[in-house]
Amino acid sequence: MPRPTSSSTHLRRSRRRPRGNENGPDPVDVLVGHRLRTRRQSLGLSQRKLGETLGVTFQQIQKYERGMNRIAVTTLVRAAAVLDAPLSFFLEGIGPQRQEPERPTLYGRDARLAQALAGIEDRRVRAAVRTLVRALSTERQP
Repeated sequence: MPRPTSSSTHLRRSRRRPRGNENGPDPVDVLVGHRLRTRRQSLGLSQRKLGETLGVTFQQIQKYERGMNRIAVTTLVRAAAVLDAPLSFFLEGIGPQRQEPERPTLYGRDARLAQALAGIEDRRVRAAVRTLVRALSTERQP
């Protein structure tokens, strides 16, 4: 009976990428691929021509478009340039969405007052003015 080698006794890690669903392509890859196909078709570009431009086969383009293969960021950047689309076109709505906080709009004298306050170099004096304004205002804010 052959003696097991050290490499066969260790469990090997799979080199496969983690998927959201083991039964199919990752939803992000499918979405990016769909947008790649949509943009390519809107320009009347064949898979073969796009593949040649990106340095991959048309079969690889098919896999990208179906979401079967994940497209590398460098390839996606080149594809965006070839397809004359911003990179954000392919990634819109993917990942965590962040809402920008609302900023109060200042006009006229209020804007000039805010600029003057920002222009006060001494940190303690600036803090004292802010404290005074809060104390005088009818609506206190933290």
